[in-house]
Amino acid sequence: MSLPPGVTVAGLLSSRPGAFGLPLELLAGRDGLDRVITSPHIQKTGLALAGFHEYLKPGRVLIFGESEIRYLESLEPAARVGRAAPGADASIFRAS
Repeated sequence: MSLPPGVTVAGLLSSRPGAFGLPLELLAGRDGLDRVITSPHIQKTGLALAGFHEYLKPGRVLIFGESEIRYLESLEPAARVGRAAPGADASIFRAS
């Protein structure tokens, strides 16, 4: 079975995105570096954090803006994990 066209997370990070005005930094989730990004569209996470998952699409990069980050920081660690989108690695919601 062939994979859909795309780029792995590791490939994106190693492609020097900062040179294009897109500074990216791996903070957690090294196990997900082999995941394939298959969509050119981003996925904003605000509604997903509130429990509305209907429009979450696989293969997209999940974007956590400042308001989403501040919201997650306001929660207790157990509640942060509880807000993880379906299929997401819950470790991205844990404080470092």
